Amino acid sequence: MHSIHCHFQRIPDVLAVDLLDNWGVYVLWDGKSVARPAYIGEGSIWQRFLEHREWTSRPFDGYVAGFDERFTKSLKQDMQIVEAALLWIADETDRLPAQNARGGNMIHLEGLFKIHGVVKIFIDGFDPLQDPATARTLSRKKSIRLSVSSDGTLEMEDDWRRRRTR
Repeated sequence: MHSIHCHFQRIPDVLAVDLLDNWGVYVLWDGKSVARPAYIGEGSIWQRFLEHREWTSRPFDGYVAGFDERFTKSLKQDMQIVEAALLWIADETDRLPAQNARGGNMIHLEGLFKIHGVVKIFIDGFDPLQDPATARTLSRKKSIRLSVSSDGTLEMEDDWRRRRTR
């Protein structure tokens, strides 16, 4: 099993200096976000926040899970998998951000499935799909389990409750 661990923190609680050289996954909630985030992304946190400030409205809030200060191919792969899984869950729970043009990149999963069989993502800290106005730390870790069924389709199991769609 390939494991990815994410500790989501509130953006206002993270020191700017800690974001300068950090890579990770983030979920942005801006002044116009009501029941769903504005954007889910991954990459160089500081650089990506600078890019997003052009279209985000104030106040700016959300969550960030920093992974590492060193960029590696496997780090990029893990960040893309977490981003894509969160986008999938956001879509399934009626929280899909309007600003995400694509559904995420899960291309790296095929190779991981050949090696490990299962990919599991563990999330602690804050629920990144929860409105920051009502944020509270998770009482237990959430998990996302990715695998391939016998017919070759992607299967995802997660701990998020499904909301009624509008």
